[in-house]
Amino acid sequence: MERHIKSKHEVTNLRCEKCEFTTDGLYYWKRHMKEHHSKGPLARTYVESSVVSTPTPTASSTPTVVGPTPELVLDTEVFAFNKRLVEKKWYIEGEKDILKVFTNYRETKFTERVDSLRIKLRDLEEDILALKRHTFIKHNTLKECKSSFVVYVIEKDVGAWKYILTKHLQIHRLEKKISIFKIGTLTVTFYESPNIDSRSKIHIQSKDQVKNQAFVFDVMPSLYQEVAKTTELEQSTQITKWQKEFLQ
Repeated sequence: MERHIKSKHEVTNLRCEKCEFTTDGLYYWKRHMKEHHSKGPLARTYVESSVVSTPTPTASSTPTVVGPTPELVLDTEVFAFNKRLVEKKWYIEGEKDILKVFTNYRETKFTERVDSLRIKLRDLEEDILALKRHTFIKHNTLKECKSSFVVYVIEKDVGAWKYILTKHLQIHRLEKKISIFKIGTLTVTFYESPNIDSRSKIHIQSKDQVKNQAFVFDVMPSLYQEVAKTTELEQSTQITKWQKEFLQ
């Protein structure tokens, strides 16, 4: 009751002689002295903090851009128990919307997958074309002239070549031993056992030797694949039909 009266109803204005602490209650003054200025085990320990002067920031004409470190750019993955427990981290790199981050990540991975499949498909097509070229050159003899190419074909494939050329190319003129086809400015002439040179041959000619070369090495290997699979019955039946239609 007395302490209550002194602390609440009497102004004592107690002040610490060792610091700037002041209070109106004797109890609070004693606790302050015990905790802050006593050398006993309950006294608090203070460490003087040195004041570090921070330089005043100045405006720079060219701001310094700090790039991300390599470890923050790449995604990280930690796993255990044969990947039954996986911890995957995706670094946002400036994005604030987590849904946008995952959407961009999915689109990026999908694009990379599509590009990878396109590269594999292109490599596969190049391998197939290379195999066709090898087979074509192996069974036929090529000769390059100044403004044309000549392909000498073996006699057993004469009928098949005439059938396939007539099937795929535009017929310009058909004769007994000469068949002439047109592809734009390129002329393909098939000689079947000519009188001067008994070897059957295909003559490819135009004003552009690059175009001639492209037809020989890009188109004719695929045509030869069909030549090798064509039967004699298909050849004779279809060629007779085309000859009748052309003559009409």
